[in-house]
Amino acid sequence: MPSPRLVFSLLVMSWIAANVGAKTWITYKGSHEKDLIFPSNIPYDVHAIYLDYNLIETVDRRDLNFTSLVYLNLSHNAIYKLSSETFINVKQLKFLDLSYNKISGSTLTTETFKKLESLELLVLRGNPLGIIKHGVFLPTYFSMFQYAMDFSECSIHTIEPNSLVGLDKLTRLDLSRNNISTLHPDSFMGLYSAKSLNLSHNLLDRVSTRMFHYLNVSEIDLSSNKISMLEDGCFSKNSDIQSLDLSNNRLAIQPKDQFGDRHLSEIDLSQNLFETFDSHLLSRNMRRHLRVLRMADSDKLQRILAGRSKDGQVEGFEKLEKLDLSDNRALTDIEAAAFSSSSKTLWSVHMKNTMLQEIHQDMLNWTNLNSFSVSTNNLKCDCKAKWLLNKTKFNRNNAHLMCAYPAVYRGINLFHIREGLLVCTSHQHLMVFGAIMAFSSLVLLIFVIAYWARRRKACPTCGRRHERHGQYVSVYSKEVDEPTTRIVDDKVNLIDAVDV
Repeated sequence: MPSPRLVFSLLVMSWIAANVGAKTWITYKGSHEKDLIFPSNIPYDVHAIYLDYNLIETVDRRDLNFTSLVYLNLSHNAIYKLSSETFINVKQLKFLDLSYNKISGSTLTTETFKKLESLELLVLRGNPLGIIKHGVFLPTYFSMFQYAMDFSECSIHTIEPNSLVGLDKLTRLDLSRNNISTLHPDSFMGLYSAKSLNLSHNLLDRVSTRMFHYLNVSEIDLSSNKISMLEDGCFSKNSDIQSLDLSNNRLAIQPKDQFGDRHLSEIDLSQNLFETFDSHLLSRNMRRHLRVLRMADSDKLQRILAGRSKDGQVEGFEKLEKLDLSDNRALTDIEAAAFSSSSKTLWSVHMKNTMLQEIHQDMLNWTNLNSFSVSTNNLKCDCKAKWLLNKTKFNRNNAHLMCAYPAVYRGINLFHIREGLLVCTSHQHLMVFGAIMAFSSLVLLIFVIAYWARRRKACPTCGRRHERHGQYVSVYSKEVDEPTTRIVDDKVNLIDAVDV
């Protein structure tokens, strides 16, 4: 989303180029003059007045009696009060910059901006407004043209219900860098023409179902808040939303049913608390229409899964063009099919500063990429990494691939290893396991043989056979002085030895 200052400059330059032409453009430059009051020597037919960086405190209708005035810059002064009907005589005024003054929201009334019928940009940035009150902007006298307003850095904590209801032609509203923690469901009522809403750098902790109920904006910036919850259907009423920035929040649960059937084409989920991301949890329309996905710098993101239906079919992004996964220092795994559905449309992929262990060859159509970068310090440098050396897309300029496994290659750049040395760790494990088993079997065999030999030596007659009619002979012996006599019974097959 472009900065308000850039928008301001572009609008002024484009209007001058389109409308001034050969006409004489009269400019009064009184910047940095340390003036305390509005100068009285300004030509009555002036078109542009620069009085920024002065010490002016008040401005009233008598100071601004210029019927041809188009551009007025009163930024960086000490203005704390705008008198009633201050701008009633400058009906041609299109660009009004009151940024960085001391204007309080409580001093603005229904008469303050009366008769700004040609206004295209109002900048109140950097004023201590605190509150936007109901009734300040009335449709009966406000601009007939489309316009933009900048209320950023105004310490706003409250936007009263229906306070913006008169701004029916407002196209861009900047409320960034304020202290907004809650929003009434009717805070944005009446903004029927709004296309861009910036609520970044506030204190919002959730997005309720009715927060944007009256808006049909195409861009919403909610970055750098404290959002931890998106209520179901909170964006479903915004039929025209195309770009959504939810970066730098506290979302731990992946968005799912919050978008309904909207055709969101760009989303930024960077700097949140997701641990896994599964495209299957997103609505089918979102998967079909999303073109830009940013999930960078998320400290807890570890895995990105390939979304699958109940029957096992991959349900990925069909038209994704740009993918940013940079600076995810806990990301170790991206499933091969996670972005394969967009292999024909993806042209920009960035995966710098990750901890990926493997980069799958069939994850993308790598040759179609026009903008590409990847780096990891955790790569498995085995046979599955060989293809990275064969692809001309990967080189030392866009790929920093440091090995972590196996240990022998730890800390070595993949491009410094010969292809023939990249062997799959699974094969190495089998070889080592086989060698260990063979050695163990040999040791066991030697132990059995030694044990058997020792037993034979201790008992020479153990297990010895004596033939007698093919039967075993039981022998008993005892050392005595008398001779030993054997009595043999021919009627039996056993020989019993007895002492006589």
